[in-house]
Amino acid sequence: SPAGRDGCVALPRPSGFHGSIHVTQEVKAVFPEMAGAVDFKLCPSECGLLACWCEGDLWLLTGKGGKHRLTHTAELKGGRKVTAGHPSFIIQEEFDRYTGYWWQPHTGKDGVYSILYEEVDETQVGVAHTLNPSTQTHQTYCYPMPGTKNAKSTLKLLTFHFSESSEVCVEHKSLPWALEDCFPHTEYLPRLGWMPSGHSVWVQLLDRRQQHLVTTVISKEAFCSAPPPPPPPPPLPYTLYEEKSES
Repeated sequence: SPAGRDGCVALPRPSGFHGSIHVTQEVKAVFPEMAGAVDFKLCPSECGLLACWCEGDLWLLTGKGGKHRLTHTAELKGGRKVTAGHPSFIIQEEFDRYTGYWWQPHTGKDGVYSILYEEVDETQVGVAHTLNPSTQTHQTYCYPMPGTKNAKSTLKLLTFHFSESSEVCVEHKSLPWALEDCFPHTEYLPRLGWMPSGHSVWVQLLDRRQQHLVTTVISKEAFCSAPPPPPPPPPLPYTLYEEKSES
């Protein structure tokens, strides 16, 4: 934990998430259960804040027992299959990436916290049906068959702060341009995260045949609220590394 702060331990259990506790001589706070919640991450600069993914959205749990929904993909759906903060099946299966959001390093020092996240649209992805042998129940999930459409990923940034009444005030920001416009070969985002300074993010972009890889850097200032700000336009990404292969 950060210097001068109590230690913090996150405790999951089979029925869901039990809580995150500050450990000194006694338990100071216990979070309410969230059945099905996964991918818990402590804020790097404030151990009283814990983010997680549940039911298609990102949530924030606080040391005072608060529970706040940070994203609201249900409002975006309208027949679409959209989630925030969780990678698609193909990203998990082929690239071993099992998270879809990242706390900004050193976040919160000015009272504002930032989380980079991936919004995934699987509307055009086919559905696979399987049988769970342990429960004998049918399960469905989005699975792109060879030659069919993959999920579409969009990078977004959310920032939040606490009001004087302790309410969580959230702002969502997007890039004013599509990654596919800057890098037409893009099909997958195998890896991404924050640069150590927290001023920029880095993203790997890979084509469908997995022969063209680009690592690009995007300034945090490039993310903006809608509508886009007036000129000058936000900075474009720049290429840090590029690799091509014939096989």
